[in-house]
Amino acid sequence: MDNDQALIKFSETNNPIYLYDVAPESINILLENAPTAIAKYKNVNRSKAVKINNRKKEEIYLQRSLDIMDILSESIPIVGSVNCGNFNPLDNIKNSCYLDSVSMALFAVPNDYITNAMFLTELTATKKPVYMCSDNKNDDLKYRKSVQKELAKIALSFQGKSTLSVQNCTNLRSALEKCPGFKKHAKYHKGYQEDAGEYLEYILNMFPHMNNVLLTIQSQLVEDLYKQLGNDQFVTIGYLLNTIYKKNEFTMDYFVVDIRRNNDPSNSFNLIPLRIFPTERFTADNGNIYNLTAIVAWTKNNKENSGHYTAYIKCGLAWFHYDDDANMKIRKIGEYNTLLAGGHENSPNIISNSTIFFYKKL
Repeated sequence: MDNDQALIKFSETNNPIYLYDVAPESINILLENAPTAIAKYKNVNRSKAVKINNRKKEEIYLQRSLDIMDILSESIPIVGSVNCGNFNPLDNIKNSCYLDSVSMALFAVPNDYITNAMFLTELTATKKPVYMCSDNKNDDLKYRKSVQKELAKIALSFQGKSTLSVQNCTNLRSALEKCPGFKKHAKYHKGYQEDAGEYLEYILNMFPHMNNVLLTIQSQLVEDLYKQLGNDQFVTIGYLLNTIYKKNEFTMDYFVVDIRRNNDPSNSFNLIPLRIFPTERFTADNGNIYNLTAIVAWTKNNKENSGHYTAYIKCGLAWFHYDDDANMKIRKIGEYNTLLAGGHENSPNIISNSTIFFYKKL
């Protein structure tokens, strides 16, 4: 599809995914002349295009297009193939491992569902998220768009597709400072150790179309299962999901399972060592099939009262381990069986240490 066809298709459907077919070298020209360029292509094949009956609607249409392209202006595309040997990981800065690992799991490998729900779907003041950045709807929209843009930059940088390499999460934390959410979320811009699952919940719930993605396995159930099974037996993700959730709930294209391993409010580093087998391909009771795409794991630092998050991501047929505090931040693990066997000498055991699992529908 050439540039003209891509822009005509965008005008006909109002679906921004077609902007990805515009050649990267044309983006700057399109950005500089966005209002007139979009108006031109909007008028092509007008019988099929979305009708605009007054000036106000046209202004809204053009502004939406500008907002979309503002996000995409770093580079195009964000959807499609990625060079698995060309990841550009974030560096750890002031206990950012929980934030960096979650970002890597979400964005390192292009995912059309996340791209559409978090980057391409228009954020509006009328469709409220679960977590708002401000009681003032206009300020809330502005601050959430700022977070959205920083996440998009990180995604493009991870994938090695941006001319601007993002080295760490400093700019994202600056954007998060204006989005306190509930009281427990008012700290993610600071350099404290935080729970990766709670942070993930906070980020996803800024985006209305991601509100139903996160499935949480509460710590009481994890503790009860551990008392039954001990250290010698394990439970599968598939068992947990099919036991807790009704089969008609698995209609989504993408979901994340957050295992709450801590049941001790007085000690956040005392995790329940329940052995959880990370089902590579999960089949829901309704027949939908999901592939495991990423894992976030936590290990305790025995020398001090602290811990560290890392991530596993699947790119192509191989698994990779990401540690934002290591000299070699990305290490290839290999196939799934190698991952189960322990990965490399410094990678955490995914059966006893994993806390978050990411799944995409086939």
